[in-house]
Amino acid sequence: MGAAWKHARSSGEGFGLLGKHVVIHTIGSLGDLYPFLRIGQALKVRGHRVTVAALGHQKEKVEQAGLDFHPVRPDVSGVDEAEIVARIMDPRYGPEYLHRHFLYPAIADTFHDLLAITHDADLLLSGSVAYAAPIVAAMTGVPWVSSALQPGIMFSAYDPPVPSPAPGLDRLRVLGPLYGKLLRRLARKTVHQWAGPVYRLRSAMGLPRGGEPIFEAGVSPLLHLVLFSERFGKPCRDWPRSAQQCGFVFDPAAPKVFSDIPLSAEFAQPDPPPRLPPEAPPDVETDIETDIETDIETGIETDVETDVGPDLAPDTGGTALAEVAIEPLIRIAADVPAEAPAEAAAAGVSSAPPGETPEQRLERFTYAPQRPLLFTLGSAATKIAGDFFVTAIELAQTVGRNAVLIGEDAPESWRLAGEPEHCVAFHFLPYEEVFGRAALVIHQGGIGTTAEALRAGVPMLVVPFGADQYDNAERVRRLGSGLWLPRKRFDMKHTPPLLGRLLDTPSFAEQAVSTAAAVRAEDGLKQAIQRLETVLNPPPEPVAAKPAPPLRRRTVAGRSTGGRRAGAR
Repeated sequence: MGAAWKHARSSGEGFGLLGKHVVIHTIGSLGDLYPFLRIGQALKVRGHRVTVAALGHQKEKVEQAGLDFHPVRPDVSGVDEAEIVARIMDPRYGPEYLHRHFLYPAIADTFHDLLAITHDADLLLSGSVAYAAPIVAAMTGVPWVSSALQPGIMFSAYDPPVPSPAPGLDRLRVLGPLYGKLLRRLARKTVHQWAGPVYRLRSAMGLPRGGEPIFEAGVSPLLHLVLFSERFGKPCRDWPRSAQQCGFVFDPAAPKVFSDIPLSAEFAQPDPPPRLPPEAPPDVETDIETDIETDIETGIETDVETDVGPDLAPDTGGTALAEVAIEPLIRIAADVPAEAPAEAAAAGVSSAPPGETPEQRLERFTYAPQRPLLFTLGSAATKIAGDFFVTAIELAQTVGRNAVLIGEDAPESWRLAGEPEHCVAFHFLPYEEVFGRAALVIHQGGIGTTAEALRAGVPMLVVPFGADQYDNAERVRRLGSGLWLPRKRFDMKHTPPLLGRLLDTPSFAEQAVSTAAAVRAEDGLKQAIQRLETVLNPPPEPVAAKPAPPLRRRTVAGRSTGGRRAGAR
């Protein structure tokens, strides 16, 4: 763990009442798991025993973090993960599949698995879709703390999420809270129909029906940790009373590799002179076409390209990346010829030395005067990448940039593309070590990936697949730190102009650096631990002062203070 936590332990601060058992229950991808592993590690350093109750296939990750593991169902072993992810990520039907066909049918199994490890716990901390946690807490009396990793989970009328089935509805935000209240009412009515298994389990346990699991029963009245930055989602007046915003939870021991850290002297060389692009052939359009489509749910005609938003030039005091600020982008009118290595090198695509390893190439790319593009899909969407990484290789060559590819299919896509020298591919790399060395991060918009990119201070192009990713993508755009477009439009027609805007417009880099400074200053991990330990070790209740004894009548020289002789009648 980080030096701050080691210092806290060595100093003995707060260790007088520790040594409690904390159970952390989370269901989701690695982006949902990692923040709780960091919280668990910090609690362990503080002297507590921590058990993580999560899906069985995440056992290795939990034990590598030095924490106890307890499996909970649903059991995903032996199933086609790609098929499950594809269904959950479906923009229209994904939320229904996640609840009606994955989580709720297994709610009784999840309850019994969680109950088995929580009976002797002092605290139960749960994630966003851990619907068995409030039932276990009600049965055991264990203090329960809920949490939210992303703003969309809060579903505020004053800051409504972008609905993945109909992202065009977000235009109605101009109506203010009225739109948010109507959207919330519609969503609650829909998800209420899915929750039958939860209500039946509560009835079988002798508990009252309770509120709707997503909007009501899933929020603890004791403490609801809001684990995202205030810059990403501001507090709203209709948040639960128990909500306390902490900020994103990052690994305090991670290297501080941020975009605004200057290059060392040996690498701080001037950029090569820009290569002027040839004139575009008449049949190639350099502007984005405007397509009118009908929204899935609403029937409203939407200009799909407005997903990337208007030109953004936020008024910030940040410092832009040098290469983004002064380097003109090589326009998209014509590809960089693969057979012209000299021209490619001048455009920022470098040739590989003989015998270069992937690690050496990564170092060369990330410390070159022109930083590379970085493409990744997190831990879930990477299972349904399709042609994402193949398209990424073509895009990088088109804009004249080296590229770093991270994902399950990334190395295979790189090999199928002929192992191009302007790319390097890995199954996995720690985001905190590489994001800050990229010119742009192109990703799926999962909350974990988005948080790391925000902290690194790098502009983003978000390509949402489904779930909360549409809402996260739009928040990045509103911040001025990036743009977004739907997965179906991540192609050679719609994407290059957006990369051009991001690389050519200094305001994106400036706003990314400004946002990063605010995100880093919040220290969400420390805030979360302080609040959890307040629940674990509540301050003692003040002892009521004893009432003063009644005044007695004194006798003086045989007479009472009332003027009568002692013993007189």
